[in-house]
Amino acid sequence: MKTLFNKIVIEFLVATLVITLFPSFTLKASAATAKNETIWQGATIDMGTGYKEEGDTIVKAGCISACVYVYDEGTNLRLHITNEFGTKPLKLTHIYVARVRKADEVIMPSTLTELTVGGSKGVTVPAGGSVWTDYGKISFQYNNKIEYFLFSNESFNLKTMCGEFRHIKRFNQNDPDKLFNNYRPQKAELLNYGFCGIPFMDNIQTRTAKRKSAFLFFGDSQTTMSFPERVGDRLKSMDMTDTVLLTDAIAGNALTHDSIYARHGSKGIDRFKAFLDRYSDYDIKGVFIMIGSNDILFSGRYAIGKEVTTDQSLESAYQEMIRLCHRSGIKVYMGTIIPFKNSINSSDRALALRETINTWIRSNADLDGIVDPGVMLRDMNDRECLADAFDSGDHIHQNDLGDQVIAGAIPLSWIIE
Repeated sequence: MKTLFNKIVIEFLVATLVITLFPSFTLKASAATAKNETIWQGATIDMGTGYKEEGDTIVKAGCISACVYVYDEGTNLRLHITNEFGTKPLKLTHIYVARVRKADEVIMPSTLTELTVGGSKGVTVPAGGSVWTDYGKISFQYNNKIEYFLFSNESFNLKTMCGEFRHIKRFNQNDPDKLFNNYRPQKAELLNYGFCGIPFMDNIQTRTAKRKSAFLFFGDSQTTMSFPERVGDRLKSMDMTDTVLLTDAIAGNALTHDSIYARHGSKGIDRFKAFLDRYSDYDIKGVFIMIGSNDILFSGRYAIGKEVTTDQSLESAYQEMIRLCHRSGIKVYMGTIIPFKNSINSSDRALALRETINTWIRSNADLDGIVDPGVMLRDMNDRECLADAFDSGDHIHQNDLGDQVIAGAIPLSWIIE
């Protein structure tokens, strides 16, 4: 009881400090629903896929791997392997997962687990198809880093990707025993592949006997940065791990229109509706939404129909998301659009539209709360620019310090009521 009291006091002090420093932050309330199940499957990462059109990238036979975070505790997980945009079958001889030690990015050999499909090692995923692996036994804790390894005797055609900023590693070795016995991260060749970085895998699911609630982070490339992971770090440090964090974020994604580049994914409003449908049986406590920069900066350029983004089109989409959530008892929180002056395609019209949208977000009485990166990360001498301290270098994406600021401004009470 004393420990719980101390957690509540600490969280109250943090929230008070945030409100004092950033007066644009607001906190509101609405109802939420709860459901009971004996076995619970939690999608700890749900990214969607995109297709890199500009030519094929072929990786010779061997192994490719990438890392993701899981925000759950348990001993069972499975992967969703996708060849959605492939033009030929994806033939895998082995699928492995392992925990990664964060301190030095080295896999922990004792955690290596081979995943099967239908009880058999390896699988052939047809072009345009996908498959779930069987659940494999691997012990993991909240905010652990998991690396997965896909082995093949044939070359990989990296057409099916997920829009997350992650490094892909490739190894010439197609023998799991030899690779893992000599695994050294410095020997891996990193594939920095544009906006993409999670090959052939778009979902991890965990299975536990304890029913848990979930909280969703939804957005574009600014949400694929590390602030959701920072929130996970905060929860873990305070031993508040009963809520699974879900991330659904695709770089380049726009809320109001489909892009001419399929790698940017379907328009955000459709992705959001599909997510709510897919997880309608889950006890989702809340959603944090931060999306809209691409609609504004690439208005009339990347949209299939060359649609021009207006304040009305964005506000209508936001309001639809709020309505859909509240209808299901899910609370909705939003982040304002961060400053982007001097970034690609920035213009006077785009800057004015950003300000209009942020004013709408700050004053929207239907939201259950907001966080205001538009204020927190701005340059004190030019409010339309990202401050140098928070700028990743492209004047539109926040750096790690910016992620820490955003994560620190999100009250944990939104997540662990």
